[in-house]
Amino acid sequence: MLNHKVQNQAVLVAVNITKWSNAKTDQDITQEVSLSKNAQDGMIRVRKSLIKSPVVKALSRIAGQIRNNVVNELTIPWANGVRLLPIDLLDQFEREFERLEDRWKDNLRELGREYDGAVKQAEKVLGGAFKASDYPTREEILAKYSLSKKIMPLPDADDLRVALPQAKLDRMKADIEANITSSLEGAMQKVHERVAETLAHLIEKLNDFGVDAKTGKATGVFRDSTVTNLTDLASILPSLNLTGDPKLTEASNSLLTQLRDLDPEKIRNSESHRKDVVSKARDVADKLSGFFD
Repeated sequence: MLNHKVQNQAVLVAVNITKWSNAKTDQDITQEVSLSKNAQDGMIRVRKSLIKSPVVKALSRIAGQIRNNVVNELTIPWANGVRLLPIDLLDQFEREFERLEDRWKDNLRELGREYDGAVKQAEKVLGGAFKASDYPTREEILAKYSLSKKIMPLPDADDLRVALPQAKLDRMKADIEANITSSLEGAMQKVHERVAETLAHLIEKLNDFGVDAKTGKATGVFRDSTVTNLTDLASILPSLNLTGDPKLTEASNSLLTQLRDLDPEKIRNSESHRKDVVSKARDVADKLSGFFD
């Protein structure tokens, strides 16, 4: 069965990240501003940063990189915050996660070293807006940060070990199989949408970009990431196509042969090349039409 095949090709992964907001709504100042501006209650809210810290910003950046460059890049949505990770991408996932996890730990240790001094600095820079009661202890701040991952096998309806009458076991197995099938179809739909959205974004940016004939200046913005997002996706798409769907396979092959080696600078400098890339991107998008027909 397809479900059993996928069980050998993918695992489930859950990544959990929590962090300190480094901000607090100041009710007293909010009330002062509301009164001074004659504003109704609830229409104004004053929120202040608690400390000025490059380390806190670095931790937020790392959290974003884990979510965007590792989790969202290499896995597929499954259910309830759990994602599907192809076995072919497991080593890359763990390597990238551990690299960022090491940076996370280094910055967290640095935050522990600098926190008390940062609070003293905040007392100076916030002036009358400073309140000692806004600040948790160093230990409490560090406890607000957490980073973890859990890798699990896909559920197996044939490995249901409970003491129930056979008829009930059969119904439970059928329900598990149906849930897996539904989740798998949803996951492949998400892969399809990801490819279609990436192609649509490329086409939109290419159509919006040009060079003014009089001034020679660019009209519109075309970033390198518009290309690298597509080429990165093209390199892992065969692994994401866990069901071997022929339409997705055809689109994947087209991406790898027609759009994998795009040069952003050449795209910016040549109108004819931009038109050619748009044509090829539309051709790939057409191959995805009717994906679940």
